[in-house]
Amino acid sequence: MKRIFQSIPTYVRVFRQFRPTTVVSTGALPGLFFIVMGKLAGATTVWVESIANSERLSLSGTVASYIADSFFVQAEHLADGKRRIYAGSVL
Repeated sequence: MKRIFQSIPTYVRVFRQFRPTTVVSTGALPGLFFIVMGKLAGATTVWVESIANSERLSLSGTVASYIADSFFVQAEHLADGKRRIYAGSVL
């Protein structure tokens, strides 16, 4: 966990270098940092919850569901019809 937080300056440097207009994450904590930076920078943000989390949302996914512009789940029962959208699996 410590390494993740030590990596934040690198995430910021990469983000500033590329200045993305859209940020897509596939459901991991480092991706959550990019989702947050994307929102702060005005980028469109998309979260695709990992299929590895088929029983319940990950902690990062739970947080991202309140932040990301679009939030997709790959397990139909995790969709709520509002914020969390099921559009099929990504393989």
